Amino acid sequence: MKTRIGAALLSAIALVAPVTARADGHTMEAVFVTSFDGTEIDVNICRPAGASAENPVPIVLTSHGWGGAKSSCLNRTTFFDAGIGFASMSQRGAGESGGESNVMDPDFEGRDILAVVDHLASLEWVKKDDGPGGVDPVLGAVGGSYGGGFQWVGAFTDQLLHGRTRFNALRPGNTWHDLRASLAPNGVMRTVIVSGLYAGGARSYDIAPWVHASMVSSLASGELLDGPDPIDFGSELHQHGSAWFVDQGLALDIPVYQQQGASDLVFNLNEGLHNFELALTDDARARSAFVNDQGGHNVPAEVPSGPLPYTPRSEGQCGTIGELAWFQHTLLGEPLDLSDGRYRLRTVDGACVLLDALPEPTAVTPIPTWTSTTGPRGLVQSREVAQGPMRLAGIPTLAFDATAIDRDARLFWGIAVGTTAEDAQLVGAQWMPTRVTMPVLEHTIVTELGGVVVDVEEGEKVFLVSSPSVDQYVAHSSRTPGVLLAENVRLRLPIVE
Repeated sequence: MKTRIGAALLSAIALVAPVTARADGHTMEAVFVTSFDGTEIDVNICRPAGASAENPVPIVLTSHGWGGAKSSCLNRTTFFDAGIGFASMSQRGAGESGGESNVMDPDFEGRDILAVVDHLASLEWVKKDDGPGGVDPVLGAVGGSYGGGFQWVGAFTDQLLHGRTRFNALRPGNTWHDLRASLAPNGVMRTVIVSGLYAGGARSYDIAPWVHASMVSSLASGELLDGPDPIDFGSELHQHGSAWFVDQGLALDIPVYQQQGASDLVFNLNEGLHNFELALTDDARARSAFVNDQGGHNVPAEVPSGPLPYTPRSEGQCGTIGELAWFQHTLLGEPLDLSDGRYRLRTVDGACVLLDALPEPTAVTPIPTWTSTTGPRGLVQSREVAQGPMRLAGIPTLAFDATAIDRDARLFWGIAVGTTAEDAQLVGAQWMPTRVTMPVLEHTIVTELGGVVVDVEEGEKVFLVSSPSVDQYVAHSSRTPGVLLAENVRLRLPIVE
């Protein structure tokens, strides 16, 4: 295992390129900030017209998705007009930044982010929480996917090193809580979309050798394998997200607007909800909002869906608060009404669900036995577990006592809704694997299923479904054909009263 974060950061040094100016007075300069190990991080910094030491303004930092790089921040005119600066950074190994990507490692990318924050704090025209000349800028962050992960890792790394974070507010979208659970839930690789993400990054980035070796071996085997010594791939990925910081007893005490896609096929609803419910203090959560849509990361259109049809990926959100309004509230202190629900959820059919708290999952009638073949071929099975009308919003949980004689038996589970088993659709395209890694007798397995936000209408039914193989995890079904006996199957559904 690599040595964790050191005790101190070296001072950042900035190399400044010529300033780009616009007729309205807003300016952008490209800056190379020298990080703790000498790596240069490429940043665009946009200064609103009129911002000065005498009239300092807050600033918002953004970063890119995986495979991308920094953007021009001169497209943020509404922010500038409101008196908020903007900055966009290329992560280590991306764009013109130096070094090799370690996939948002607190030891590397986390410290790079803090070097950029140090530089922003050195700008006289950036407002400080600790007054003129201070080191704590009035700072927000925005971005999605990899650009959402940078916010959590950056803010938590700052808190770990300094006892508090200098970020004042975050707005992450479609990102992870535990990277190993996103890429390989219950140890089974999400073949199709992880392959695509890895290939995209390999084309665009300089990636650390341990990442290459670990990804190739894990995609080939379908499980999280150790990388070259001394890297343990699964444990290492765990340390690259907010879940690891939560394990250290940390929580952020700042407002967060968390957006997550309920049909996201890599960072599912569970990941967003875990960030919102575990990575924030109670006081911070009271000042925050969780919003979902029915979109998110998807597999390419040419990849077939199955073995069940998926519910449609409807557009839009409920109770949406715009980016500018969020930062005017959190950075400038302007009023914002958050009273219509901490959770602002959108169902599959586009209805709005506004809740102050998610329901505790409710047990439905247990299923005595569930016998399934395992391996690359086999039948989809379904059992009716509830009848509409009802509304589900949250994370279902599944438990059963497994008996299997083959090694590495895998079975994929989901929640489907329809009038019959024949016309039922898998909610949010969410298949979740379970795995038995050795012959067992009545071994208890407990797992989350993919989060759901769906209305079950009168005449419709809820089905628990399983399949021995699914297209999202192609080639990563059980290692050998066999049979898995699941007894005393217990399902709990998040039923909104």
